[in-house]
Amino acid sequence: MTLFPAVLAWQTRSAALWGWPVFIGVVGTLGQMAVAEALKHADMTVLMPFDILKLVWATPIGIAIFAEVPDLLTWLGTAIVFASSFSIAWREAKLRRAEATLPRGSGAGAGGRLRAHGDATAEA
Repeated sequence: MTLFPAVLAWQTRSAALWGWPVFIGVVGTLGQMAVAEALKHADMTVLMPFDILKLVWATPIGIAIFAEVPDLLTWLGTAIVFASSFSIAWREAKLRRAEATLPRGSGAGAGGRLRAHGDATAEA
């Protein structure tokens, strides 16, 4: 569908400009591999708050490079994402502390955690 207009407007890149897409591809691939490796070694609830830092970096980069200032709804959405991430991380830390203080055999661990959230099927 877009091939025809693209062919009409196509301009071949100079050799000097081919380095940028290659650089972006390599850096993006390495970043995804790093996240996948981190997820092998740590719990997602620990790592995903760091993923939210993309919002922190994207805003000043967008302002500086593209002169794109976020509007009120963007700031509101960002605040909701940060608040919910903080809430989840706080709740998970609280559950871990509670599980650490329970004696062994008293329902601590995943089963006790699920029962604390009201899942009656986790009575193992």
